[in-house]
Amino acid sequence: MTTRGSSRGGPYELRVPLSTDPGEVPRLRHLVRKQLRAWRLNGAEEVTILLVSELVTNALLHGRPPLELRLTAAGDRPAALEFPPPDSPHGRGIEIVAALSTRWGSIPSTHGKVVWFEVDAFGSR
Repeated sequence: MTTRGSSRGGPYELRVPLSTDPGEVPRLRHLVRKQLRAWRLNGAEEVTILLVSELVTNALLHGRPPLELRLTAAGDRPAALEFPPPDSPHGRGIEIVAALSTRWGSIPSTHGKVVWFEVDAFGSR
């Protein structure tokens, strides 16, 4: 696990390698809650933890190693929306992410894709 922060108001970042153990979900909820409090971003805490739980669960079910959680407190990314067909047995979690986040999307990577989301750190969404 690595944590980075800037005293000049720059981006903050937490990076955590994931194992494929389902126990990763509660462990990461705890780490994210602790990190958001350290960054004094309590207004975003509950929504962020819910969305992290959803995306980590999806990564464990559908991803392949290496897996990593990266939590940042700054940055702009392009939004991309894509939903499953109504008869699909999977994919509802991303609808939760879309409904509760300010923005979200996915970016192709060498290992598959990166799914990201943003929440309002001051809880005004």
